[in-house]
Amino acid sequence: MLSRTIFRALIALEAAATLALAQTNITADVCADPSAFTSCTTQALATSKGCTDMCNGSKMCVLGCGCAMYQSYINCVAESCWNQAYSCEYDKLVAAYFSQCSTAAEPIPFWPAPDSAPGGCSCNLGKVLQSVTKAQQEYNTCITNDTSTSVIQQGNQNTACGCCEVSAGLSAMYETCPDTIPADMGADIWLQASTIYGTVIHWDKCGSVLDQYNCHNLGFAPPSSNSSTFYKPANLPPNGTLTLYNTGPANAVTAPPSGSVFTWSQSSVMYTVTASPWKNGQIMVTSTSIATTKTSSTVTGTSSTVPPGATSAATGTAKTGAAMSMKELSLVGPAAWLQVIGVLMLV
Repeated sequence: MLSRTIFRALIALEAAATLALAQTNITADVCADPSAFTSCTTQALATSKGCTDMCNGSKMCVLGCGCAMYQSYINCVAESCWNQAYSCEYDKLVAAYFSQCSTAAEPIPFWPAPDSAPGGCSCNLGKVLQSVTKAQQEYNTCITNDTSTSVIQQGNQNTACGCCEVSAGLSAMYETCPDTIPADMGADIWLQASTIYGTVIHWDKCGSVLDQYNCHNLGFAPPSSNSSTFYKPANLPPNGTLTLYNTGPANAVTAPPSGSVFTWSQSSVMYTVTASPWKNGQIMVTSTSIATTKTSSTVTGTSSTVPPGATSAATGTAKTGAAMSMKELSLVGPAAWLQVIGVLMLV
């Protein structure tokens, strides 16, 4: 089986050229300090251009700029849009950071959101991503622990390790957020990446494999805190029908979750973040009551297309659902610092 480390490197190189176009769906108009957020993202765009201009076409260099770009986005949110720290949009930003940057590591500010966080996402995408990451780590341990001297037995167990990994990720999604459309939690993308687009692990054939192998015995922990079941292609629960939505208005969080000043780091870079006070005159926050001029809109979502050979996360008729959603627009552009590149080249 192709090494997942090699696979991630190939995907990273392929994605490097497009990192400069990455966006996050948080807008200044819902931020605690709209002006500061706009300034932060404008500076991000200028810094990103300076970083990528120095890469001279090097994909690894652009990838390094991309890692720092996401860190800049996180800082912009932490400084002036901290009231969106538990939102679906911020969860998606952190998920994109982990997906595109191999050096990304916990802890990440505000992530994952605590249970029942004010203004939190209807599905705790942070917990879902943690479960997926855990499944990847367990897969690596699983194939490393295969001590069989038989080539056939090694191949069979490696396939079982792969099927358990796919099942663990999907099971975590279905159990963590049973009401949410699987595609909105990244089920389709997970199937593509964990099966390497259906060419290494054939998820639709994993049922018979999982009948023969016990994922717990292969070193896989329960997929989620809600269940220890590793679902098979034919017995996944029904798809949820709700799209993602934020559970409160833009002013649900009334104070910076990590205090007015805090530090965090990635690789060798340390950041000190100073949060802006509330300056959004269009969304009022008082000590005794919360009033907002914003109204939520109704949206409809559908599950997306699954690659050939992949089943269940979007098998059969795609389900649709409606839910309340915060207004979503795109940031103007990315930011980057060259310090990350040297660390990335050593990975």
